[in-house]
Amino acid sequence: MTSDLNAIEAQGGGQTPPSAPPPDGYGPPAGRMPSAPPGGYGPPWQPPGPSWARGATAGGASGPADPGADLKKQATNWLIIAVATFFLCAGVNCLGVIGAILCFLAMQAAEQGSLADAESKLKWGKIVIVVGTLVSFLILASALLFYVVAQAETFAAH
Repeated sequence: MTSDLNAIEAQGGGQTPPSAPPPDGYGPPAGRMPSAPPGGYGPPWQPPGPSWARGATAGGASGPADPGADLKKQATNWLIIAVATFFLCAGVNCLGVIGAILCFLAMQAAEQGSLADAESKLKWGKIVIVVGTLVSFLILASALLFYVVAQAETFAAH
């Protein structure tokens, strides 16, 4: 063990002197500090392949980098709609909670890259939210009608 330490100290402490090139052969030329090239580093790196494969459109604008980003955005919007209809329908919209859960699961599936599963869950989430909202409106309308009829009979009896 001591002989190993002595060998390292004899070689300059195990480090290369500042004037020597790095051991892998890379680095700035001797006597100069590294700096940017005169024209900059060039254009940003683009993956190989045609531009349409990278999400660019005919106008040159690029679409979302993640193919599930649009699906996740739709699921988020429907999740907000489900929560809003649940509270606006006075808590009668129990199907809105189920739709919200399906939309949340669709968001998770889109994040994991399972687009077919996300589309399916989002489709069923939309259906359940719309049906639940319609049923809630029918329930609230019938309750309001019942209340109006009951009040009319109460006042008509006196």
